[in-house]
Amino acid sequence: MRRWALSGLVVLVAVMVSAISGSVQRGLGHSNEFIFLYPVELLALPVGAVVASRRLRARPDLAPGVVGLGLYVLIVAAAVSTAYPVWLPSDDTILGSALLAGVLAGVGARLALAGAAVLAGWPAFRRGLVGVAGGLLAFLLVTVGGIVAPLPRLQVPLLVVAAMAVAAVVLARRRSAAVMRPVAAALAGGACTVAVLLARGPGDWASASTSVKLYSFPIVVMALTIGLATLGAPPRRSRQPVDLTEDGGPV
Repeated sequence: MRRWALSGLVVLVAVMVSAISGSVQRGLGHSNEFIFLYPVELLALPVGAVVASRRLRARPDLAPGVVGLGLYVLIVAAAVSTAYPVWLPSDDTILGSALLAGVLAGVGARLALAGAAVLAGWPAFRRGLVGVAGGLLAFLLVTVGGIVAPLPRLQVPLLVVAAMAVAAVVLARRRSAAVMRPVAAALAGGACTVAVLLARGPGDWASASTSVKLYSFPIVVMALTIGLATLGAPPRRSRQPVDLTEDGGPV
């Protein structure tokens, strides 16, 4: 209960900071004073993925939650990769948002596929391989798809994210009952996070914006907080135990 209360408080603060940053007006020369937050968020996301991956290796029974976590991050990646090219088609700042979307997609795909591979009963080597390969592929395709014209107009990043999400769901179909609650939590958390992103609007990145730009940092904080809370979402009980070993070895 304490963990959920703390997570809710962090999310509330992130929402408030996002709203305040949109209402505070600064001169063009001072609106990007918080640019240092951008590299921080790019680093924080892979670190969060490493933490979740280690928990999965130590606790394979958390696989349903890891699938939900990965799907949630993919939802956020889809929103970032879609909204900013639409809002700022000729603004160079979409290059930064494309990289952020790529990192989100890579993290989400890696976790969703790795957790789904555990539920599918795959050997440990294949679990690690599908997670790393899927994450790298998603990162590259979403990043390039957001930078190289005309790929953003063709919604290539969105298609890649959708393909990774579908692949994870299909891979985990043997244990569909176990992932119902984590997936529901991912959808609910994703809807809330996307709503905050849309409410903040393009001013969080636009070069001509006079509002305080935080470069989606509150969104990343929400993603990390809600994502880790999703990781702990209890799976629906099932009579079929998750296959946790590969000839006696965990993930």
